[in-house]
Amino acid sequence: MDAIRALQKQLQEAQKVSNVRKISERNCVDLVQKLVLTGQVRLVHTANGKEWLTPEQLDQEIQDALAVSGGRLNVTELPGEVGVAIEHVESRVDHLRKQDASLRKLQGELLTSQYVLGVAQEVGESLEEAGCLAVADLASRFSLPAEFIKEAVLPHVDAPGLVAKQNAIYTGTHAARVEARARGALRGCTEPTALSQLAGRQGLDVDMLSAAAQRAVKSGVVLGKLQGSTFTPKAYSDAQASRLDSFFDSNQHLTLSLAKSAGVDVKDWVKSKKAEGVTLRTAFVSSHLVDSALASISEALSTESWIDAQPLLPPALAEGDACELLAHLESGRKLAPGAVVLGRVAMSSGFIRGIASQFEAEVKAAAERAMSAPAQAKAGKKAAAAAVDDDDDDGGSKKKGKRAAKGKKARSGEGDGVGDAKAGGGGSGESGVDDQAIWDLLAEKYPEIPVEAHAELTERLQPLLAAMVAEQQDALRSSLQSQQRALFEQAEKLVQERYEVLVLGSRALEAKDMQESPLQQHLLREAVTEPLHRMLAARLQESTGAAVEVTPANRKQSLDKLAAAEGSSKVASLSRLAAVLSKGKDAKDAKDAKEAKEPREDRRPAKGKKGDKEAKEEREEAEAAPADVSELYRAAAEDCHIFCRRVDKKREKAALQEKRAEHREKLKELAVSDSAQVFRLGLQLALIQDGVVGLLFPEEPWAFRIVAKALADEAVREKADALCGLLEAGEDAVALEAAVAEWREQALGGK
Repeated sequence: MDAIRALQKQLQEAQKVSNVRKISERNCVDLVQKLVLTGQVRLVHTANGKEWLTPEQLDQEIQDALAVSGGRLNVTELPGEVGVAIEHVESRVDHLRKQDASLRKLQGELLTSQYVLGVAQEVGESLEEAGCLAVADLASRFSLPAEFIKEAVLPHVDAPGLVAKQNAIYTGTHAARVEARARGALRGCTEPTALSQLAGRQGLDVDMLSAAAQRAVKSGVVLGKLQGSTFTPKAYSDAQASRLDSFFDSNQHLTLSLAKSAGVDVKDWVKSKKAEGVTLRTAFVSSHLVDSALASISEALSTESWIDAQPLLPPALAEGDACELLAHLESGRKLAPGAVVLGRVAMSSGFIRGIASQFEAEVKAAAERAMSAPAQAKAGKKAAAAAVDDDDDDGGSKKKGKRAAKGKKARSGEGDGVGDAKAGGGGSGESGVDDQAIWDLLAEKYPEIPVEAHAELTERLQPLLAAMVAEQQDALRSSLQSQQRALFEQAEKLVQERYEVLVLGSRALEAKDMQESPLQQHLLREAVTEPLHRMLAARLQESTGAAVEVTPANRKQSLDKLAAAEGSSKVASLSRLAAVLSKGKDAKDAKDAKEAKEPREDRRPAKGKKGDKEAKEEREEAEAAPADVSELYRAAAEDCHIFCRRVDKKREKAALQEKRAEHREKLKELAVSDSAQVFRLGLQLALIQDGVVGLLFPEEPWAFRIVAKALADEAVREKADALCGLLEAGEDAVALEAAVAEWREQALGGK
């Protein structure tokens, strides 16, 4: 500043000189700008464009403006106060805050430490007058954030015993006054009172009142109990406890509703009085009353009878209490052995067996019905379950494991079987004896038994009746099960054997790229048809109880019958396997009919429309037989609970050795006159020589020609093709016999 004043003085003296040496205002501005650009001086341009300020002068003017405003000023108001642009003001404000840590910038406003101390002084004065202030009120009063007040203002408040809570501040004197008022209010309570209501009546803060009440009760200054936000005075609790004691001594029980109305917890009351008894659903019953009821129950059970526990309890107790009392006695093993609890009724197992013995006629009729049509009832149950599965469409889960052909017996456990019997019955009952017949007998001969116990008693009777029915069925069932088991084992063996034939045959067709040839359908007919029929027959016999011989003619009808009995989802794999056979048969029949009408030489692939038609038929035939038919077969077998072991490389290699030895032995035994058989066995050995085993083909010329074209050895292929021609011609017997002999020797000479 001194340098600037010196420059100004020199400028004035220079301007007083003659006009020749005076400079204009524009020249002065240029000189000052030059000085600023060269960094010789630091100046800030004013808003009117005619003055400059040094940074230090601007800082001083900002501080003066802040002091004039009382230590609090918005930054946006400073440009109007000091006449400098906002960007220069903000820059100098940041510089001032770095130099003076007490200068705060809050929400665009500058606050000095003197202002904060002034606010703290005002808060202290207000606190001395009121004793308690809300932080939210202070924030609204001073237009400051609540957090700023708690962090920056309250630490400077000078008040004795100041206590700062989350939402309020108060002095120690105020806290003592609140505690004294709370103590007096609590001592004046004569019944349970909510602290929120008490705080509203006394004009106190709920949190402070709650804290004071907890301290008073804990220290024993106020006698009572604080449960949540409710205070119960000890005088009230003692009066209610005295009333409960008197009621219990007179009636030997205490209802939970009476205890609740008195504000007493039954568990705490029992513990404090050391009362002996049982807590039931709606009341606490003394041990004396329990022992009296137990004596009556034990007497009834010892005479093989029954008893209703409801009349043994006071009339004020509900039916659920009688049920719970019997359950308590049963769990504590205080009832006689063999006792059965049915809700509020206790019965001896001998009494239940006596009721079951009165159904001899019904049991005999049920056994006769079961033996005359044993599978109808079973099929009906499966059909109902299948219908539910189809409607829900939940997929379900397949039951694993080998299914025995025999049916399951509904037997009861060893001993009397009454106490351990599981719930059953409903409708016609698991024994075949109608539930209604049981209810009618109970209503006629035992009208005193509560109707509510009839359903559960029926569930106990049904297993006993089922065991009685089963005893009369054992002989016939044993014979039937043996027969079914034998049929199942035969079907299982056949299915397992044909599975290996199908897998090896499919791999052989794939190795020779003949999946689209007629040999594919031949493989399906030979390896799949009979096992499919056996599995269908076994499933039908199990579902319907009737032995059915399945043939290609009635296969679809049998499938429909099985689907109706078990549900379409349960026979989906069998249906898909049958569909493969049906499509393949239709394609084969159409092709055979066409070949029978045309000459042999016209069957060769032709160009044009005829060739296209034959190609289309071949494609349809290939689509009819899926490439993964072995997996379909295996899935169908698993649904019938027949396990098919997968054919791995080791088994395939062993099968190749077995088939080579088997074919060679058969070929040695055949005469040359059996030309077709010799040719077929030779082709099989040639395929084995190529590493292919298990290819099935019929002893027909068209099959021989297809297999011959697939041989790897060209010389063997040419001989086979020539022999096919001789077999088809059938004219030169001598040449045919010579060719067959040569073919046989060549086949036996191979490795």
